[in-house]
Amino acid sequence: MRIVVIAIGLGIAAFVPTFSSHAEEFARPPGDSAISFASLGRDEAAGALLWILTTQQAGRDMYMRAGYPHLELWLETVFRHNPQLTDAYSLGTALLLTDRARAPTMERLLGQAEERYPSSYEYPMLRGMSAYFGTLDAVAAAAHFARAAEKPQAPPYLKAFADRLRRDADDCGVMVVNMKAMAELSAQREALGNQIEGVYLRCLERELKQAAASFRLNNNRIATIRELIDAGYLKGAPPAPPGQCWEVQGNSVVLIPCEQVSP
Repeated sequence: MRIVVIAIGLGIAAFVPTFSSHAEEFARPPGDSAISFASLGRDEAAGALLWILTTQQAGRDMYMRAGYPHLELWLETVFRHNPQLTDAYSLGTALLLTDRARAPTMERLLGQAEERYPSSYEYPMLRGMSAYFGTLDAVAAAAHFARAAEKPQAPPYLKAFADRLRRDADDCGVMVVNMKAMAELSAQREALGNQIEGVYLRCLERELKQAAASFRLNNNRIATIRELIDAGYLKGAPPAPPGQCWEVQGNSVVLIPCEQVSP
């Protein structure tokens, strides 16, 4: 028994990560040989040990300030050895929710979780959150939330949220095109044409608010429109009526005279 305890202790010590204040120096997950040695070849034990180290690392203030470097690799290693540690899926989504660079990894891992636990609404819901705040994809988010709403014991708001996102997506992706076509064919061409700008501005407002919310969650501050563009949350300067410009104000995005826009 003593030999087993010593072996496990040496194994843990062999791959305890080095905690550093520099993001590039944070440890990546250990290799398979070290994991196998530490867990005596038992995948379930390996997953538990890795999960302990992951949560220890994630709870450190310097690690949080560094943006959780390599966290998705740690989570992926935990999942690979012990996919029953379902709390890891939730932790990864919560901490990496707005990190677009790591959203594809979280999407893949959450997809695996959904396949393994098909009756749970949590994993399609988490995929919806990742799609909405991570990749800014309202259409994909709506599909995930709608699928989550069909699971047993799913809260009613999931269906309502999916329906709302679908309406928003239709407004932005389809309505303007349809209105332009209808305006050309209808006797009410002028009336319909006058509404197109309003619909388009509502679409832009929704996209701007979504980008601003994602930036705020990721950076803990309000961004300017220029910062949203420079950081890649927007593809370019959003169109606005002549003499007016968009500005982020708290939880809202508003049109104001360009000369009043904060530098």
